[in-house]
Amino acid sequence: MNLQVVAEKAGVSVATVSRVLNNRPGVARDKVDRVRKAVKALNFVPKPRIPRSVPSVAPQGLKYGTVAVLVMGDGHIGAAELFVRQLEPICKGLAANGISPMVCMGAETLEEMPPILQKKMVDGILLFGELDSGLRVFFEGIPVFWMTSHQEGSRTVILPGNREIGELGAEYCKQKGCRHLVAISSSIGSEVYQSRHQTFIGTGRELGMEGCLVLGSDADSLEESVNRVIEDQIDVIRQADAIFFPSDRTAAFAYPALHRNGIFDTEKRPVVLSCGGEKNYLSGLDPRPVCIDMCADLIGQQAVEQVLWRIRNPGETRQFSVVIHPQLID
Repeated sequence: MNLQVVAEKAGVSVATVSRVLNNRPGVARDKVDRVRKAVKALNFVPKPRIPRSVPSVAPQGLKYGTVAVLVMGDGHIGAAELFVRQLEPICKGLAANGISPMVCMGAETLEEMPPILQKKMVDGILLFGELDSGLRVFFEGIPVFWMTSHQEGSRTVILPGNREIGELGAEYCKQKGCRHLVAISSSIGSEVYQSRHQTFIGTGRELGMEGCLVLGSDADSLEESVNRVIEDQIDVIRQADAIFFPSDRTAAFAYPALHRNGIFDTEKRPVVLSCGGEKNYLSGLDPRPVCIDMCADLIGQQAVEQVLWRIRNPGETRQFSVVIHPQLID
């Protein structure tokens, strides 16, 4: 059913029906009543009006008007707040430039992805997670930007500065007069966290401090891995005057074990640093860790800038890495 049927039923023109349905002035009262009665009698439901993008906003070179945010696996769940802080400026920034963001979450194979991706009808892909070799080949020719540390050091990436996080934490401990550093981590997620805690310990030693990595063994969960290694290495941890966690989630799981062992009961509490800036993990921790904020919102904004640049320069083949430096919040 369309406006023509309603117009014939009401005895008016299609233009009059359109004006009534869109609440525009200039239509006689009796015609308004007739149109509304016809709509009711026919059970007509008008299609919602979709505003068109302003052509001047969209960048030159745009073919399909869509950029996909492709989230592989479920790794983002453990850092959901950081993911949302990146996703919001991505969606707003693309929309402001006449591009429709399309979020695809949880797909592991091409068959599970939306038809628009199966047909490669996108102008770019912002990837969270990892693609298998078959999908990498399939998406060749489409600008793909890696947004997670799985691809640090290769391809085109927009990432938090993982090594910079470690350096910043060690320099802060030096300023606070610390001498013995301990980094507590889990084997789970080690691909993402490795450069953070290794750089923290390495930079600390370069600055004249002693450093030790306390790494959990394989376990069914991150919480179990972290708690087990704290119990096993508690004597080492007691000697530390600074404790570093590669993520807020790790810190949240470790705090109960640290409290059980009286780590924070001494008069001189150790300096505690945690990475991420996720309030949902940090809000209940006492003492509150010094936060190394990875500036997720800036990562999202930078992703939009890089996508727009690539769309405007389709012939550019060089690959590049963009690293957003962290900010320490004491």
